[in-house]
Amino acid sequence: LATSLSARFNTTYCIFLIRFRKWTCDDESCEYIEEVDLGEDIITCDQSITLDAGEGYDSYIWSTGENTQIIEVTESGLYSIQVENDDFNNYCIDQFEINIEFKIYGDVNLDEQVNSQDASLVLKYIVGLIDLNNVQYDNADVNGDEGVNSQDAALILQYIVGLIDKFPICE
Repeated sequence: LATSLSARFNTTYCIFLIRFRKWTCDDESCEYIEEVDLGEDIITCDQSITLDAGEGYDSYIWSTGENTQIIEVTESGLYSIQVENDDFNNYCIDQFEINIEFKIYGDVNLDEQVNSQDASLVLKYIVGLIDLNNVQYDNADVNGDEGVNSQDAALILQYIVGLIDKFPICE
């Protein structure tokens, strides 16, 4: 259910507040709190990321449906937050977004797990038996040297047998 409708009259931005059943206009008197800084887009090896919209707003509405200042996300995607400051005289809204990508480094065959098949694909790639697409290539570069080589295959095998618990690119 929408909470507002927007319109522009001359140079004044106006918004109809459905819950208050009235129009209010930003005639430059609306005092916006500092912008929400969700940071730059994130590519991470972590299992989850905490997003914090900051203090000082009257309400928070995340694209996930949550209405808290802080949320925990576990899936890749574009997340947005609409923050509001409202009183009956000035009603201010702003929206911000961030893209989060959770990567499974070592998952060369793209089955969402790291296993011996992934190390085998890296070795086949190194000797020229197969090609890797861009996503596979990025996932195979577990040492972060922007190349795929035998060290990546060795690290994947070490991860599988538990000798390491994360890849160098994730440190």
